[in-house]
Amino acid sequence: MNVSDFMLESLPLCTDLFEMCYWNGERKNCCEIFSLQRTEEGFCYSFNSLTAETKKECYIRDFFMQSLLLNDQNPACTPRQTTSSGRYSGLTVVLKKDDQLLLNGFSRGINVLISPTYELPEAGSGVVLKRKSGRMLEIEVTPIIIECSSKLISYSSAKRECVLPQEKALKFNNFYSQTNCLIECRHNFISKNCNCQPYFFNDVTSGLPECNLEKLNCLANLSAEIRVMADLVYSNRILNMRNNTDCSCPVPCYGTMYNSLIKRSNLSVFDGEIQHGLLDVHFSNLGAVNYLRKISFSQQELIVSIGGTGNLFLGCSVISLMELVYYFFRGCVTILTRCLRKYRQRLIQPTRFGFYN
Repeated sequence: MNVSDFMLESLPLCTDLFEMCYWNGERKNCCEIFSLQRTEEGFCYSFNSLTAETKKECYIRDFFMQSLLLNDQNPACTPRQTTSSGRYSGLTVVLKKDDQLLLNGFSRGINVLISPTYELPEAGSGVVLKRKSGRMLEIEVTPIIIECSSKLISYSSAKRECVLPQEKALKFNNFYSQTNCLIECRHNFISKNCNCQPYFFNDVTSGLPECNLEKLNCLANLSAEIRVMADLVYSNRILNMRNNTDCSCPVPCYGTMYNSLIKRSNLSVFDGEIQHGLLDVHFSNLGAVNYLRKISFSQQELIVSIGGTGNLFLGCSVISLMELVYYFFRGCVTILTRCLRKYRQRLIQPTRFGFYN
């Protein structure tokens, strides 16, 4: 049985899931702005993702060296951008009415995950929006941009303790991030121990078959190790794994993160009537938090610090240093003169008739 085909068949159609979509306050066709996305939890729909099935060939060139992500050769690889903030200024999605309940009596819903455009979705995260009348999920996003100074780039990766995008190549993504690296590491770990690759990875170059139902026991036995790898997202090295697995996923020098503020409320009216589940994702404000990785203490600053400390506690200066040299040589001359006098006195021998040299 082909698991990929089964998961695709069980995926709800775009027309059955979304009622209406808005981007920048303008109504859009939901099936045109959402793309099919592979994740470790199955197939889903993604918005503005460069790792979707239709955009895997997009090459993220000079991602952090340019103010905008522009791709002249393929406009479809240019992410959608907005310069506004506040409610209904970003992505607004209205879900279709769903009166069908699950076996436990709960309403069905969707799992919403916020991630950078160049990263694969991280399994086990996100927030749920139920497809129930009057439910609204509002996500205020604050971007955090991490950059690297030119002086720090000149150092080796071991000294700066971070890697540049071109210093570490990945198989499933042409841009390095710690999340992408850990996801690829989990794939390699499963392939090595089960001799197959899960359906959510489509690596045709590996030569390994897709994990079928017979391999589910193997995947289940590895779940404990995989969970440990997922929990240590911010760790540089993952140790104590089966077969001495080491992901070696250091922190990137450049990166983008998003702080999300989740707000749940009861929706009164949208588009003239009460909707069955509304999602609103927008920027919290027009600014962004920017962090710069740089050398905190260079060699020049060390010399200046030593000089300042010496000047403060020892009264050290250029003049006092010359005085120390002067008194040192003066002391040496005085000691040498006394030694010569004593030596000459020993050479004078007394006699009966007088003295002679």
